[in-house]
Amino acid sequence: MGFLKNLFNQPELTQEEKDRVKEEKERIRQEKIKKGQEKLEQLQQKMQELDENVELEHLGGYPKIKAGKTVKIKKSPGQNQINFGSNVVTVKAIEWSEKGKRSAGKAAAGAIAGGLLTGGVGLIAGAAIGGRKKDDSIVALLINENGIDYTVYFRADQKEYQELASLL
Repeated sequence: MGFLKNLFNQPELTQEEKDRVKEEKERIRQEKIKKGQEKLEQLQQKMQELDENVELEHLGGYPKIKAGKTVKIKKSPGQNQINFGSNVVTVKAIEWSEKGKRSAGKAAAGAIAGGLLTGGVGLIAGAAIGGRKKDDSIVALLINENGIDYTVYFRADQKEYQELASLL
């Protein structure tokens, strides 16, 4: 009981002590604001970098980069130019070809499993889930580097194609 009595009967802080507590709280608040602003700036910089870069799997067509390697494509200051690999190239044309395939085996397995578990409705749902489409879409870039034209192929879904097109 004596503890509670001391807790509630604490002496009043002097004005000087109150001012120090207030200053300390303000200092801590300013530090938090500064840290928050720094984090915001870092996030904005990362977002800007993401807006200016696209990473795609190179399928072939450009002899200086191995097929199968992921390539970072960056925006370049010139019109219709990108940083491709370590060189700046001019993009003459861009085309996206949507391709996809469904696995008949996976669709059949899904249908059997769904049918056994839930009956007729599960048969249909199992086939749909088991036979989902795999995206094998390709983007082709006609580029010019030092007077030589190359048609370069990348694996890219529609979103990646749009990101790449926005760099031009």
